Amino acid sequence: MATTLDELAAALRRIEEYLAQPAAAAPLLLKFPDAATRLGISITTLREMVARGELRTATVGRRAMVPLAELERVATPDEARAAQARKQRVKAWVSIEKGRAKR
Repeated sequence: MATTLDELAAALRRIEEYLAQPAAAAPLLLKFPDAATRLGISITTLREMVARGELRTATVGRRAMVPLAELERVATPDEARAAQARKQRVKAWVSIEKGRAKR
C-alpha cells in the first residue's frame, strides 16, 4: 500500500510540474487542413475561398499557409461582407427572373 501511495504522489508531482509549464504559443500560420478544421469547413471549400480572394495566404518556401489573423477576420461577422453576399444573391435572383421572363 505504501508503494501505491508513493506512486500516486509521484504522479501528482509530475502533473503539477506539467501544469506549471507555460502553454505553448499558438502558431501564427496554419496548414490548409488545420485552417479548414478551425473554420469548420472542408479543405476544398477553403481552397475555393482562397481562389475567390476571400482568404489571403502566406507562402513559406513552396507551401501556402493561412495566417491566424486571416482566420479570425473571416470567422468574425462583418456587415460589409454580409451586404456583399446579399447583393450577390439579389443579382443571381434577378438574372434567373430575367431568364424566366424571356420564355
